[in-house]
Amino acid sequence: MNPKTILTQIRQTQPKISVIGESIVDYWYFGRAQEPSQEDPDVGKFIVEIEGTMPGGAANVRSNLAVLTGAQIHHLTSEFVTAKYRWWDSQRQKMAFRWDDDTEDRNPFWLERLNQSHENVVISDYGKGMFTWERLEKAAELFGHRRVIFSPHLRNCRVAPAAIADGLRDWIWVMNWPEFNAAADSIKAADGSAKLPNNLIVTNGSLPVSMNDEMVPVEWSQLKAPAHSVGIGDVFLAPFAAAHFAQAPMREAVEYAIQVCRNVLQARRSGTCRICEEDILQS
Repeated sequence: MNPKTILTQIRQTQPKISVIGESIVDYWYFGRAQEPSQEDPDVGKFIVEIEGTMPGGAANVRSNLAVLTGAQIHHLTSEFVTAKYRWWDSQRQKMAFRWDDDTEDRNPFWLERLNQSHENVVISDYGKGMFTWERLEKAAELFGHRRVIFSPHLRNCRVAPAAIADGLRDWIWVMNWPEFNAAADSIKAADGSAKLPNNLIVTNGSLPVSMNDEMVPVEWSQLKAPAHSVGIGDVFLAPFAAAHFAQAPMREAVEYAIQVCRNVLQARRSGTCRICEEDILQS
C-alpha cells in the first residue's frame, strides 16, 4: 500500500482519536552565539535574530494527527504546561544552549476526563509526572476494548514494576532505544527474563525500526541534523497511529510513518519537527 493510499484511507476513515499527555511549549531562539570575551571570560553571549514558539510534547502529537486526519483531535492534558527553551546557533548549525522546565505535575484527574466516544487512544508520556504505573494500570482497566498506542518516557521505565500488567502489555508500545534498554533491564518476569509488551516498536533515527523481532530498514540517517530532529519521535508517532487506527497493517503503518519522517527531515524547517500538508502528500 503506497503512502497516498494510506493517507486516503486515513481521511476516509477519520478515526476518532484521543491524545493523552503533557502539553509542552517549545521556545526557540535563533541567532549567533559569541564566545566569552577577555573582559568577561566566564560569560558567553547569544544574539537573538529570530524567535518563536511551537507546540511540543503531546500537543505536537495532537497537531500532527490533525494535519494527517483532517479531523479534530481530542487532547486530554493537565492544566500544567511545561516550557522548553532552545537557543540555536544558525551560523554554526548547532544548539548553543537549552533549558527544560523539570517541574512535575502530579494531577491524576485526566483519568476522569477521557472522551468515552473515542475508540482510539495515544498516550504520549514525557516524564513530567502526569503518568504513574498505578494510573496507567487503572487506565488499562477503564479503556477496555479501546486500541491504545503508548509512548513511555525513560523516567517511568526506570521505576517500572516487576512486571507489566496484562492490560498494558496488550497496548502497542513505541519506544526509542534508551527507553527500550531501560525497560528491558527493569521489567522482569519471575524467572528473570524480560517481560515486554506483546506489541513493541523501537525507533532510533538512523537505526532500523524494530517491530518485536522484525526489522524495518530506515534510511533517514544522512538527513538527520540536530536542528531538524527535535520532535521527530512525535512526528513518527502521529502517522503510525493514524494509519494503524485506520486499519492499515502494522508493518505498513510503520513504513508510512518512516516515509513521513523522511519528508519532514528533508524539508529542514527551523525549530521543532512537525508535519505539514506537503509532507504527507509526497509519495
